[in-house]
Amino acid sequence: MTALDFPLSYYEELQAAYTSRRDCFLGYLDRAGLRYTVPQGAYYVLVEISDFGFADDTAFCVWMAREIGVAAVPGSSFFQEQVNHLVRFNFAKREETLAAAGNRLLRAEREG
Repeated sequence: MTALDFPLSYYEELQAAYTSRRDCFLGYLDRAGLRYTVPQGAYYVLVEISDFGFADDTAFCVWMAREIGVAAVPGSSFFQEQVNHLVRFNFAKREETLAAAGNRLLRAEREG
């Protein structure tokens, strides 16, 4: 019940902070030429990986972690259906962390 006692300004600041982080990270995805669905209230973004030519999202995530240094979660982890062309990136991070990951993603676009 404590959360209900917080002032409205707390939630407005929280929303602004997450919106800023989202916009920062999506800017890197745009620059890298990656396709995604704009999150409307989540702290993660689903990114389309079909253009990279991997057999599935798990293989892509392993490559991304090893070669690019950015962790993603296979989208198939979140679907009952056979969905393996999406990966999930979390942007609930410090802005300097998002910038570092974003710069690495720019490299992924060139190598992919």
